Amino acid sequence: MAQILKDENRDKIINETIKIVSIIGIDKVSMRDIASKCNMTVGNLYRYFDSKQSLMGVIYEPFINKLDYILKKYTNESVSIFNEDFKEIKYEQVNEILDKLSADLVKMNNYNHLELKICMRNKKVNAMLKDWFSNLLFNLSKQWNANNITIIYCEALASATFEGVNYLFEQNLSEKELNMELNRFLKGFIGLLKTTEEN
Repeated sequence: MAQILKDENRDKIINETIKIVSIIGIDKVSMRDIASKCNMTVGNLYRYFDSKQSLMGVIYEPFINKLDYILKKYTNESVSIFNEDFKEIKYEQVNEILDKLSADLVKMNNYNHLELKICMRNKKVNAMLKDWFSNLLFNLSKQWNANNITIIYCEALASATFEGVNYLFEQNLSEKELNMELNRFLKGFIGLLKTTEEN
């Protein structure tokens, strides 16, 4: 019985944190704010999570792990967020990969909208994913013999991609509309690697 109550309290802390952080942002939320929302003392909150960082990790990690799972699934383990030793991906495979990736990202947005919103707005998570994505783009450009592509160009593409994806997720679009726009947007950015090669 005590364990059930403990699990319920932990779930309540996580859910209330997701709600409040999605509204006002992680930087403006204190452990005291979270404790107040959960009707508990700050000391009791620290029994469940020893810091705000460890509490936020419980929210970020499932999102990042799910994204990593999706990427590995559609690229035959060629791409992983946790490994920058990317294997070969042929340009001809990219459209099919992006079709599936877009559909799964839209599902993630539908089922875990607040968690996704928090992750996309978090500076550390965002910076980590942008850095990873710029390295992926640079690696792909080398695989596709686009030798005039620079890492700075890839960093700019990665940054713009994340801003655009975040913007699309903030719009009040139907699942079908979001999937179509996200798919078109991602393919457009990947296409810039080939466009630059041909110029």
